[in-house]
Amino acid sequence: MFHRKKQPTAQELANDVARDIGRRGWPAEAKAVTVRSPFGDAIRWSVIIPNRGVAVINDELRIVVASSNRPVPQAPAFDHTTAEADAEQTLRNLPLP
Repeated sequence: MFHRKKQPTAQELANDVARDIGRRGWPAEAKAVTVRSPFGDAIRWSVIIPNRGVAVINDELRIVVASSNRPVPQAPAFDHTTAEADAEQTLRNLPLP
């Protein structure tokens, strides 16, 4: 009858967000990065936007945005809704170069 579309994986979401950011005129690429913490190292998918910052996506599809241009004590984070909305939120939370 009716069925829900399954949630994307972190890799699929990173690719979709990078593609949507690229459509908006900013070069972006999806890469796997190693995140170091006191609890151990973990590989996470991220969207890298040169000269602006990085958006890291965890397995629960929570997106954390970080920038070296504008460091803040608590990095902005939000949950996945759609790839277009995630790309918009990511660009809003990053400063212009």
